[in-house]
Amino acid sequence: MTPRVPVQFHFRDEPGQLVELAGDFPDWKYPVVMTEVSPGEYRCTLELAPGIYRYKFRVNQRRWELDPHARVRDDAEGHLNAIVTVGGVAGPLHFAPDRRHVVWWEDGTFQVHAEMDAHHLPPGSVWVQGRETVHLPLRVVGRRGQRLMLVAQGGIPTDAAWFGFDGLPELAFAVPPRRNALAQPPAWLPGAVFYGIFVDRWHRGRSSPPDERASPPTTPSAQPVFYGGDLDGITEGLPYLRALGVDALVLTPIQLSPSSHRYDPTDLMTIDPRLGGEVALRRLVDGAHASGLRVVLDAAVTHVNEQHPAFQDVLRRQEESPYRGWFRIKRFPVRARDATTFEHYYNGPHLPWLDLRPGPAREHVITAMEKLVDLGIDGLRLDAMNDAPEDFWRELRARTRARNPELLLLGEIVSDVPARFAEERGVDVATDFQHREAMLGFLARGSMDARELWELTTFQRHRMGPFSSTFPLLFLDNHDTRRFMSVAWTYERLRLALTYLLTRPEPVWLTYGTEVGIFGGGVVSELDAAWTERIPMPPLDRPPTSTAELVRTLCRLRHDVRALRDGSLRLVHARGPLLIYDRVTPDQGVRVMLNVGVEPVAVGAWIPVGGRVLLHVNETTGGAGETLAGYGARLFQVRSEP
Repeated sequence: MTPRVPVQFHFRDEPGQLVELAGDFPDWKYPVVMTEVSPGEYRCTLELAPGIYRYKFRVNQRRWELDPHARVRDDAEGHLNAIVTVGGVAGPLHFAPDRRHVVWWEDGTFQVHAEMDAHHLPPGSVWVQGRETVHLPLRVVGRRGQRLMLVAQGGIPTDAAWFGFDGLPELAFAVPPRRNALAQPPAWLPGAVFYGIFVDRWHRGRSSPPDERASPPTTPSAQPVFYGGDLDGITEGLPYLRALGVDALVLTPIQLSPSSHRYDPTDLMTIDPRLGGEVALRRLVDGAHASGLRVVLDAAVTHVNEQHPAFQDVLRRQEESPYRGWFRIKRFPVRARDATTFEHYYNGPHLPWLDLRPGPAREHVITAMEKLVDLGIDGLRLDAMNDAPEDFWRELRARTRARNPELLLLGEIVSDVPARFAEERGVDVATDFQHREAMLGFLARGSMDARELWELTTFQRHRMGPFSSTFPLLFLDNHDTRRFMSVAWTYERLRLALTYLLTRPEPVWLTYGTEVGIFGGGVVSELDAAWTERIPMPPLDRPPTSTAELVRTLCRLRHDVRALRDGSLRLVHARGPLLIYDRVTPDQGVRVMLNVGVEPVAVGAWIPVGGRVLLHVNETTGGAGETLAGYGARLFQVRSEP
């Protein structure tokens, strides 16, 4: 267990205020109420593991204030925050001995990420000491505002014990243990294309009994509306999905539940009979595997519906209930929808939180997930990871991976600090909401140019930590957000975004219907948009749209062209609306050109000599012309330069 250090925060304001500390402790949506120790003097103490934490004070839930006592402030990601460093270096070199900054891989490679204030000269190398001392060059790999990005990487002695930065003799840190075998992701993850299906919004199997709750597909999507999609409908759609070129299906929860989304289960051990039950799940898994596809199921386990028998027993028997330890109870008697008596999901008094600390609820949840693994699935999507203890996810991973060593754990992590759930702590791949926001800015809203996109996403990737490119999951939208089309409004922009997404090295997620451009439309907020965007999937037997054909082509190239499958990423040009980058292996490469502007741009200087055009996007003429059309993209295959 990583030792924690008590860190005190204090703030002065008018007496009698509600003052909260918000930041990476572990997430901004969980502010800590500070105690008014004397009139106008507010304090709190947190036990923090080594790391670098951003934070601010919030007064009366309205006004945000910086800590006037903070030695370090940072605005590199667009928001000015105070910084506290625990167990590391607090400037001009910025480093902490945590998973975001240092790792020792199984192959013996040691990797360090750090930052440096740009007006200082960075150390030249990192020293690592065992029986012998080695020095790894510390390279500047980029800059964001007044911060330099630093990386050191190389092999170190097997008995390495300490490391530090040359020129800073007072600093020495313990070399972390090697990344253990449990941390390895499944071999099938690199480059995978996931296809997310909202099960009720898919199609119903031709032989399935009718769902009496189902509305016609023309009914506008809303929370009470069911459309009746089921597991056999997905099985019947496998030829369509295989032809599309995706690698894995990710289904919304399929356990018994009163809602169409089923994120509020009433029985985690039972597959909803309206979806076909276990028999239909086995048919889907067997059919998917025969088609070369994998199946990932959603593990929505942090809360349940108030109709769950365990919660109903608590309401009925109170302190005498054997299930009283399953929930986060504040006081007895517990009353339905009374937030003063139990903790519940945000704005959902009918959704009591499960107590996932070691105990009976935790054991029940993990047993239910083990049952799903035994049914042959290939992965679990871990919903709302911020809402459960970190050691819960660690135990869930260990026990489910023991049943299937190739099981994928895909984490929904909304915060931009996913490292605390990484690898042996929980997940193999984590949703990258920061990159999504940048893609919306560049590809949908036009509020960000190519240089800003590249610099920002490169910097955020550096801050994420020394993970492989398989760790972040890129996506344009999911079932909880607005559709990309509802932001961009044009199919040309959607096709550009899909080209960018599917030529990146990271695993990617496509939400059902993206390939046919479905969207909810309307000018609504991100939070209000979810239900209007959850519309039913159109019939699968329609002729493919140009966007669907593009997805098929990009998925095929992603699988067949080694540079797109395994190649590293290298920037060629980023200015204004024009972004050009390469995917390269030692013997081949693919050059990707994207123009997000309305007007054509000159690209002759970057057309590779002898390059073969693989794909035109939104261009009406073929060939390798000297200009790239407005909203146009072009892919070339080339031989890599030494």
